[in-house]
Amino acid sequence: MSDVKSNPDTFSTKLVLLLSASFAVMSGSLVSPALPAIESHFSEVPNVSYWAKSIPTLPALSILFASPVIGIIADRIGRKTILLVGMAIYAIAGSSAFVLNSLTAILISRVVLGLAVAAVMVTTMSLTSDYYDGKQRSRIMGWQSACMGISGTVFVAVAGVLADLGWRWPFLLHSIFLLLFPIAIRSIYEPERSSPQKPEEPAKDDSLPIRLLILVYATAILKQIATLLVFLQVPFYVKEILGNDGTRSGFALAGRTLSSSIAAAFYSKLKQNVSFIRLAAIGFSFAGIGFGTIALTNGYFALIGGLVLAGIGTGIVNPNANVWVSRKTPERLYGRAIGGLTTSFYVGQLASTFISESLVGQFGLNSTFGYVGIAFLALGAIFLTLKRQIAAMVSPAS
Repeated sequence: MSDVKSNPDTFSTKLVLLLSASFAVMSGSLVSPALPAIESHFSEVPNVSYWAKSIPTLPALSILFASPVIGIIADRIGRKTILLVGMAIYAIAGSSAFVLNSLTAILISRVVLGLAVAAVMVTTMSLTSDYYDGKQRSRIMGWQSACMGISGTVFVAVAGVLADLGWRWPFLLHSIFLLLFPIAIRSIYEPERSSPQKPEEPAKDDSLPIRLLILVYATAILKQIATLLVFLQVPFYVKEILGNDGTRSGFALAGRTLSSSIAAAFYSKLKQNVSFIRLAAIGFSFAGIGFGTIALTNGYFALIGGLVLAGIGTGIVNPNANVWVSRKTPERLYGRAIGGLTTSFYVGQLASTFISESLVGQFGLNSTFGYVGIAFLALGAIFLTLKRQIAAMVSPAS
């Protein structure tokens, strides 16, 4: 244990940080390929289309309220216990739908799952910032996003195959998280915190970068609305063109997560020569082109091509937001800053259910993808053309 305490670069410590973040963000996408079958199974339930599509996004409801609180608690009492409790609840609540027979009970289990996701996400990101700094932190956060993509590629594809066996089977994938629990007990430790008072430090370094956080949180909400639009609607799009095919839905979604992981793996190299603002512009532009491709073309392989391009965009945007916040936030306040970022992700996720259903119902799926693509391209253009103004705006007030 002492070796681990003195060296966070051990394989087991990095494994826990990488896979914990991966499992947390996969809580919704794991069950997406099964949504058409779930809707059919509970067809007698009023408004079943809405409630079925709420299954991937409902954890966001509890995450929304829990993340800021967990961030504050983690700053005060430590990270490890919260992480371990979150891992256990995640496995139990996430897989419980395998034996539940009521759609209401399944929805309640997803709310409980959201508490676990909030605990895992906030503590994992906080521990990453505690253990590493500088280029190493950028590298680890890039690896986390890459690992999310690789894990998502594998598990979403597997979930698609399992969905063809029965809609309950993908839920069991949540229980795999338990395999990581004993490793976390041995390898995760509470970091030593530097003293909060150092006379030499200027006062401005001891406060949250509010303007930066507002910018990052707002763009995170939009990005997450678009991401969940993909996972909520693509299985139904595939059903329209190919029939009820969970396997092909899973592979289409896996293509997006694979491209995201590859882009994230190169993030630390990109960051060496490119500013945060320019990277955000590049990421949003790729996402816009991807959604535009889906909107302007038809067919399964065109869908995969668009998802791959959109995945490259999110693979850049995700680690960029995490590293940007971690670089500009004082260490003692990082837990609540990342708690706010996690909340933003899941505000977007929760809003996606309402927004996507409304837009698709009014304009159709292709037009909805087109509008999202336009929004991302506009955001990329704003970051690129107004980069100096944005840099001045998010700089700490002197």
